[in-house]
Amino acid sequence: MTSVKDWFLEPGAGLGCLFFGPPEDDLITGLVKGAGERGWSVLVANGLAADDHRGAGRELETGLKRLAQVQDVEDTPLVLVGVGTPGTAAFLQACRSKRVAALAVIDVPLILEDLDVQRPVQPLEMLLNLEAPLLRVESTDPAAIGSQQSQLVGLQLDACARIHESHSIPSDDLRAPLVLSLLETFLSNHLESFR
Repeated sequence: MTSVKDWFLEPGAGLGCLFFGPPEDDLITGLVKGAGERGWSVLVANGLAADDHRGAGRELETGLKRLAQVQDVEDTPLVLVGVGTPGTAAFLQACRSKRVAALAVIDVPLILEDLDVQRPVQPLEMLLNLEAPLLRVESTDPAAIGSQQSQLVGLQLDACARIHESHSIPSDDLRAPLVLSLLETFLSNHLESFR
């Protein structure tokens, strides 16, 4: 496990993004590069035990605090981006944190088949605690998330009256430029401070 102070940090202005996903993931790498090119501050979480939701959540919160303290990010929105199975911990932390202005999840399971000591909470049950707007992107053909789970999550988001947007994109088209474009549009529609 690495320390938050060892995570890759690229200071910028106007927006701060904390990314958490599988190590060496091409999508994460592309998102980080694209966010940096837009001038956003970028922090990349690594070395976290993704199956330890509580431990990963504590480290992510420390990362959000560090990102908020970057000089050019002071008083600007912080976006938490979770990718794949590790992104479940990012979703859960966004449900607990007051620092997250927006949340984006890409192919993140929000219904777990098994709970245990390290994963004691069903993510979808935390949805009522989510105050940040949520952008949800899921790949199709093949689908990373089962269609029943995807539909149930969509129904729960609507039932809880959460600000959200969901996109299904063919796996071959799910690339960083498209996701960043969706994220920019989403933020400009739902974050006053981003407009």
